[in-house]
Amino acid sequence: MNVHNIKLAIRNLRRNKLYSILVITGFSVGFAVCLYIALFIYNELRMDRCFPGFRNIVRVYDPAENNCGLDVAINQNFKTDYPEVRAACFADQFNRAGISAKSETRFTRFTGLISTSNDFFNVFPVRIIMSLGKHPFEGKESVVITKSIAGILFPGEDPLGKPITVFDYQKGQITAVIEDFPKHSGIQGKVLLNADNPDFRLSTSCDNGRCWDPMSHFLLLRPGTDIAALGGKMNADIPKNHPEIKAIALQKLTAIYLSVPMDGNGNLTGNFSLLLIFFSVGLVVLVLSVINFLNFYISVQFKKLKEVGIKKINGASYTNLLGYSIAESSLSILIAILIAFGLCWCFLPLANRLYERQLEAEWLFRPVMILVWLGITFVIILINSIAPLAVLSGFNTSSFLGKMKTSGNQKSGRHILTMFQLTASIVLMIMVLSLYRQISYAEHADLGFDKERLVRLKFPFGFKEQDAFKQKLEELSFCRSASLSRGVPGEINLTMGDGKGHPMFKCLYVDEDFTETMGLKMQAGRRFLSGDMGVSCIINEEALRQNEWTGFEGKRFNNGREGGYQVVGVVKDFHVESMHSKIQPVCLLAWAPDRHGDLFNISVRLTPGNLGQQMDGLRQVWKDFIPDEPMTYSFYDEQFDAMYRKDEQLGQAIGITSIIALILTFMGILGQIFQVSLNRTKEIGVRKVNGAKVSDILIYMNREFLVWVALSLVLAVPMAWYLVHKWLENFAYKAEISWWIFLLSGMIMLITVISTVTLQSWNAATRNPVEALRYE
Repeated sequence: MNVHNIKLAIRNLRRNKLYSILVITGFSVGFAVCLYIALFIYNELRMDRCFPGFRNIVRVYDPAENNCGLDVAINQNFKTDYPEVRAACFADQFNRAGISAKSETRFTRFTGLISTSNDFFNVFPVRIIMSLGKHPFEGKESVVITKSIAGILFPGEDPLGKPITVFDYQKGQITAVIEDFPKHSGIQGKVLLNADNPDFRLSTSCDNGRCWDPMSHFLLLRPGTDIAALGGKMNADIPKNHPEIKAIALQKLTAIYLSVPMDGNGNLTGNFSLLLIFFSVGLVVLVLSVINFLNFYISVQFKKLKEVGIKKINGASYTNLLGYSIAESSLSILIAILIAFGLCWCFLPLANRLYERQLEAEWLFRPVMILVWLGITFVIILINSIAPLAVLSGFNTSSFLGKMKTSGNQKSGRHILTMFQLTASIVLMIMVLSLYRQISYAEHADLGFDKERLVRLKFPFGFKEQDAFKQKLEELSFCRSASLSRGVPGEINLTMGDGKGHPMFKCLYVDEDFTETMGLKMQAGRRFLSGDMGVSCIINEEALRQNEWTGFEGKRFNNGREGGYQVVGVVKDFHVESMHSKIQPVCLLAWAPDRHGDLFNISVRLTPGNLGQQMDGLRQVWKDFIPDEPMTYSFYDEQFDAMYRKDEQLGQAIGITSIIALILTFMGILGQIFQVSLNRTKEIGVRKVNGAKVSDILIYMNREFLVWVALSLVLAVPMAWYLVHKWLENFAYKAEISWWIFLLSGMIMLITVISTVTLQSWNAATRNPVEALRYE
């Protein structure tokens, strides 16, 4: 590739401005999409590699129960019984949004609460900015906050020693401020509570009268430790005083983020299937971009056949032609790649909002990424240099200067490229429509309770006037009903069992109006009466099935610790988690204040009306009872819809990518029809001379492409069905894969192809036939 070839390449780009712009723009947009996807995949793969010694950090879990929430007390065994363990800690993470924290003068909401101990900082050495003592946690009431929370609650102040209230009821004293957790850590927390204080623990499980606090346990192992062997040793040494643990195994910290969902997991998690989908989409877009470039480049080369023929007659060798071809394609591709990097940098903030990640353009220039881009660029240039020349070299010299016929192999190659473009685009469209259908199904499915116009308020710790507050609300004209509870659908932190091999139940303490306020439907039995409080319970159908009871009459839920509860009714199944999870066995325990203490939630069913005015009414009641506390509330419909944010993110990302793929397909077909029109110029002229109408020619030109659309649809349907089916495995409850989605995707592609072919064919069909036949 010499200077002369580069000058010729620049001249040809200028001569064919329209097609140069189309091919470079199309390739740069497609390559920019691949850059975004590469950044996303790079971000996901480097999670949890930000701590020193991350390769030696593991998490303990129970593979038999697929559960990492093990009793906090077992952590002592890990520290003392195994010399391979350098340090061990436990942590319970609460990553739901909307956690409240307040100082004496300020209030904020955040995501990320951790209950742990000082051992945590031995395993995960987050930098301590300031502290009251030698350790971050000093005293039972100690709380550690991050720098960002300190800036919100104590701007310009020293927060050490000052009081803080979390969740409106957990009161403590700040004893240390730490740096924010690295953004690529699966462990994220803004506030850390001292778990040595039982009141600062976030979850409780009970079985046969024995209760424990489930926590995740992380171990920092000595270098060179055989993880599998250590896990086997621990499995053989399961303490007898932990009957809830069936087995023990160890999981690398770096494997947690992309692992299968696990009960008790508080770490941030990704989705390996999502990663494969994005990788596949990126690969498809890259191939489509290369095909489009190839189609346009070959089309332009066909316009220069006589030039190539003259060069061959004058002694140009294959090497000479290859050098020129490499120069021309390299110049176009390098310009397109530079534009792609510019587009990636310009629209990175938009991509970050779409992916909900903090991607950084500088990652593209890491050594590994540079090697990848250089390799991809080399392969693309090689393909786009050799392929056109291979096609053109199939013609002999006389063909370049006279009549030319396309060989069967060349036609087959063109058809394969066309079918790949059409098939890939149809698959992407089917996936997008299926994803949005499933998300819509999940958001609008019957949850087993009525989430519409249902609002939840959270009381601050120590508030004792729950009953009076409820009575005041019931006096409001727009309050249809209200109910007090500890735990609500979507947020249940209490699990109980009877210790007799029966399943563990998700448990809520509720008052007598809970079933009515939530809109739960009775399947059998009755609702709570005043005499049931503290001694009775209501279970759901799943609890009945898992207990293998044929009926509820005479049955008791013997949780052991409180003497058990008489089952007085069965409600129809209702969801306490998202559609990703199966319905859990649930037990509603009739609340008695002398036995169970305070209830922290009140759910209010509103009548149809002006929601703004109704919320003002609720705020006024709140102000009358709790004037010094901000009202903490959430709507159940918004709470459950938020559970599908990641799925909506996937749908949006693939949707935008599919639109780009459709545009690339449009451009690819445009390049092919340009080539076909060029090859059939004289044929079209002859047909017009013999009386063919413009409509006849347009039908003739469309006919071949319509056949390829039909064949592509046949290929795309099983591929798309498989991909959608694999993604839907993430949901326990899913919409059916409907036939109309496949039909609609095929129709969209059909309309796109007809429009594209007709648009380009119109010029050839309306052209004066004399111009085409002038030299015959």
